[in-house]
Amino acid sequence: MLRDIYLHGAPGRQFGRRWRLDVATPAEAVRALITLRPKLSKVFRAGLWRVIVGPPHLANSIAVEHINMQAGSQPLHIVPAHPPHGEDATNIGKIIVGTVLIAAAVILTGGLAGPLAGIMVSVGLSLVMGGVAGLLTPHLTQDPSQATDTARPEDRPSFLFTGVSNNIQQGGPVPVVMGTHLVGSVLVAGSINTEDIPV
Repeated sequence: MLRDIYLHGAPGRQFGRRWRLDVATPAEAVRALITLRPKLSKVFRAGLWRVIVGPPHLANSIAVEHINMQAGSQPLHIVPAHPPHGEDATNIGKIIVGTVLIAAAVILTGGLAGPLAGIMVSVGLSLVMGGVAGLLTPHLTQDPSQATDTARPEDRPSFLFTGVSNNIQQGGPVPVVMGTHLVGSVLVAGSINTEDIPV
């Protein structure tokens, strides 16, 4: 079924904003675009993307597990999704709010200890400590090309979203997964033993 595919942002300006292709799913649309414009593959792999089915509103974006589902006859919008910025500003904001809470507790209660003052001081202290810890913690960046090169072919990232891959880089967080999830593993420890085998 022919449908309109819109490529937004800088890639749209470079490779074409509107396409009319015979595709059934968002994943097919991405494969078709890469086939028509091979240089677009590198752009897709390097960025973060949001797929919107229907009118271009954030509420119509679909989850990664739905990119292989039939999209009906609605248009598809492929939009760059920018990663969140401003972690340092958030941490500084936590420190400021925590300091204001502590000062308000002292001023409002006149320096007297009470249940409300204790709660305000403890919340303020936790905000200040969290902000300071966030400023002192290094921001780990993961090289997506390393995960692509070291992962098995079936675990390599797709053209649109990062697929399931095992993380072997040092210093990353170890998640606690509850329930059923489709995630890669995080290597906590590994060892190799060598043995002489008589021949």
